[in-house]
Amino acid sequence: MKSEYMLEMDPLKLWDSLKQRYEQQKTIVFSEASYEWNQLRVQDFKSADTYNHAVHKICQKLKFCEKEPSDADKIEKTLSTMLLSERLITQQYREKGFTVYANLIQILRQAEKNHELTVWNSQQRPPGTAPLPEVMSPKGLEEMALAVILETILVVSRRSSISLGETSTTRR
Repeated sequence: MKSEYMLEMDPLKLWDSLKQRYEQQKTIVFSEASYEWNQLRVQDFKSADTYNHAVHKICQKLKFCEKEPSDADKIEKTLSTMLLSERLITQQYREKGFTVYANLIQILRQAEKNHELTVWNSQQRPPGTAPLPEVMSPKGLEEMALAVILETILVVSRRSSISLGETSTTRR
């Protein structure tokens, strides 16, 4: 390209030549980006981050063609292409009335992280299983045994003093 326009000395002619060349390029890029935008669906991506990255890539192409989608268009595209099984969640997001696409993506990322944490927790200990009992050290077991023995001695000594007291009053 440099060698193609190197001999052009008039800046206006150079500008017009470049503009004509890139106007043709815009047509090609626009048709490609429009197709990508029309095929874009949230459900085709594993995470909100990868979806967001694809949105930004397509939007940059459309911006080059001076046809960048608005935040409202991005929000509608995102909510309208979520899975049908997530209809209730989609409705809740619509009711929040997002006007900034970045805010919606932030909420989707947060929900995704919460879901991952929930799944991880349930894999650590499946629902319905009791927690494992605490394992005590031998020293802890000795201390517990001594405490039980002392308590037993106290209970026995109280009973014997009560029974001794009863027998002394009955003898009188």
